Amino acid sequence: MGRVPTPIEFRKPLSIAFPRAPFNSDGVMVATLVPLLFVFLISADALKDIVIERPKNLDVDFADLLLEYNPSIPPEVVAPVEVSVSLTLLHANYDKNLLCLTVILNQTWTDHRLSVAGPLGIPVPVKYASIIWKPTTHFINDISEKGSLFLKALHLDKNGAVTSEQKLALNIPCKFDFPEVIEKNGWANCSLDMEAFGWSSHVHYRLEGIQFSSEIAKVVRLREGVEDLQKGNATAVLSIPIEVNTGITKDVLQYIVNSKILK
Repeated sequence: MGRVPTPIEFRKPLSIAFPRAPFNSDGVMVATLVPLLFVFLISADALKDIVIERPKNLDVDFADLLLEYNPSIPPEVVAPVEVSVSLTLLHANYDKNLLCLTVILNQTWTDHRLSVAGPLGIPVPVKYASIIWKPTTHFINDISEKGSLFLKALHLDKNGAVTSEQKLALNIPCKFDFPEVIEKNGWANCSLDMEAFGWSSHVHYRLEGIQFSSEIAKVVRLREGVEDLQKGNATAVLSIPIEVNTGITKDVLQYIVNSKILK
């Protein structure tokens, strides 16, 4: 028969002795901090390669957004739609009374029917961009025979702000008078005129700005009145006053006169 444990063996408590951690003069357990710090360093090294993924753009259900949308009706019916316009001149050449330009045309307007909550600058897919109302902006004095549109894009911002970006090629006639050219030493007056084709009474334009490089400034420069357009009210026809360099300076004219005299 096996040995029967005595009652005192059942009542004997189980005890584990832990080494007592030393304290420094400030009462901090120095011995305990060392392993904790070691564990922290290992954890930090393991986490440094972890990348937290965040959603980039909230998805917009354009099919649902445009379910009852009518592109034949402008955003505003009672008052004209105000369109802010900015131009960037990429290339300019003047020859035989014709100013040839390559420009980036940006237009921004508000369509409350397209109000969404979320980040700014959501690109609109091509199949939906054709459904959204856009101003039929054209340059009145452009005489390009073929389609001049290179590229286009449409972006939707929150609160219904729509931005259209287009790359265009323009041919603008800029005729001049010799007295004017002589007085301005080769520069002649011209303008960039735009309106909404067929919608001039429903769309008004406001100039935000026009930008170009110092190289293009040798061919085109702004005339007085541009700042007034930026500060003034929106108008049905936006006419941006510019000047073009004809190359017919006083020195050139004098050379022509002298050449004829010698003959």
